[in-house]
Amino acid sequence: MTTGQITMSTPHQRMNRGGISAALLHNQTDERLEHDHGNKYIDKARTPDNVSIITSTLEQAQQKINEQWQDEINLHDKGKRKREQYGSFTNRFEREKRDRSTDNRTTKKQDRIYHEIVFAYGNAYDMRKLTDNPSLTEIRDHINNMEDVSASNLEIGGPEWNSRKDACIEFGKRLPELLPDFIFVSIQVHLDEWNPHIHAVFSVRTKTRNDKQEHTHNLNTAATNILERNGYDVTGKTNAKNSHYSVLLNDFLKSEMLETYNKTNGTNKEKRERVTDSRRYLSVGVFQEIAENINKQGAAVFELLKFLNEMRENYEQMVTIAEDAARYADDKKQQEIMDAVDSLKIDFDQIEKIENITKNAEQITDVDIDAIMDAIDFNTTDQLTK
Repeated sequence: MTTGQITMSTPHQRMNRGGISAALLHNQTDERLEHDHGNKYIDKARTPDNVSIITSTLEQAQQKINEQWQDEINLHDKGKRKREQYGSFTNRFEREKRDRSTDNRTTKKQDRIYHEIVFAYGNAYDMRKLTDNPSLTEIRDHINNMEDVSASNLEIGGPEWNSRKDACIEFGKRLPELLPDFIFVSIQVHLDEWNPHIHAVFSVRTKTRNDKQEHTHNLNTAATNILERNGYDVTGKTNAKNSHYSVLLNDFLKSEMLETYNKTNGTNKEKRERVTDSRRYLSVGVFQEIAENINKQGAAVFELLKFLNEMRENYEQMVTIAEDAARYADDKKQQEIMDAVDSLKIDFDQIEKIENITKNAEQITDVDIDAIMDAIDFNTTDQLTK
């Protein structure tokens, strides 16, 4: 049975009507094929392989959500004047948003009644692949955010890629059962990018924890209810960093993701905890790109310093000529010549500091890639299993 560790990612975003419209366009197979997206890692030739577990248009999504809330909306509207009625749950928030437009408060958090979670095995940078000719910025961002080297070694259609694909499909099917307080309007498994992942779009309807009303769309209340039903202690105090929704994402759901991965693939992997020290494992390709760019940058620095040294030599020659000329001038002209020379004076101390830095830098900028890799016995496969 395969052992080891695996990272799981569950980023979340809250959306308004415009946000869910864009999400549905991006996520669903037909729309994905029809429209061009800013994501350059989408391979439309593989888009038909994506798996749709729940699919909705914007109108269908709103209808599904409204049906869940209609009894309570009808109760609210009963006996009220037409302009005070909501009509539907989604219309309630559109109306309240319009009512607030006079005082420019149109982006209130409660307007964003739609949510999206992206579930993935591997960290956020497994979701993308470095380009064939990465810039220094791409390499730097890749390294700073990389918890393991799988982003550079995850081969499309390879064993680990297929394991993640199968686990994503099974976990996507489990979501409505795991999260019954979420009204899912779209669950899509994307297989046309670098790493298989799930886009789950939903709204919330859950029991309140007081007697003021029967149900609420509050996300943290839904998380509290789900955790309580699954045996979690929800009596302690929470804060923004340790909310029940945070526990739901980072503990409950990631545990369920891990269980699904192991059960689907017959493995016994453990959850990889977030790396808190500065150690990072690099693939050979990324390491080579870094070393080559260091060498290029070093060469540019040396060219600049060569130019500065030439400037200093020219300045010293100019001073010598000016001093010779001043000997044959009267006092007034002599002073004018020396003032002119002083106005062009270069700070020799700064030049010497630059030279000293250069001498030290010269020892490290000429990176011998092969020698370093031999010295540390660089083995990508070994690093992957750590």
